[in-house]
Amino acid sequence: MRIYSTEPGDSVWAPLAAGLVVVVVGLLLGYFFWYAPNQVSATSRQSVTHVTVNTPAQSSPGTTVVVPSPGPAGPTGSSGPAGPAGASGSPGATGAAGDQGSPGPASPANPPATPTDNGTTAGGQTDSGK
Repeated sequence: MRIYSTEPGDSVWAPLAAGLVVVVVGLLLGYFFWYAPNQVSATSRQSVTHVTVNTPAQSSPGTTVVVPSPGPAGPTGSSGPAGPAGASGSPGATGAAGDQGSPGPASPANPPATPTDNGTTAGGQTDSGK
């Protein structure tokens, strides 16, 4: 397999990338194996036997937060113009039947002559003959 090529479509980035990967891996391994960080043993920490806790003196009270309260109400503003009339509603349900009324007065024995629909009176006369 040839690494170097003189053809115009070939590039040499793949061998360079492989070489750089080898160098980076080598540097990382060298850091962790050659220049390993110092390790501290846990036994050296056990020599400390007393612990001092400093608490601040409470010479002043804590911060007081004042919660604002609402003030008095302002003057009432003027009312605005009336809005447009709304759409008419749907018709309501039919109501219940009412109570029966009281009977009227009794009719006389001979009723007076009244005009009928055909223009004649009860006695056979026409309206124009009155």
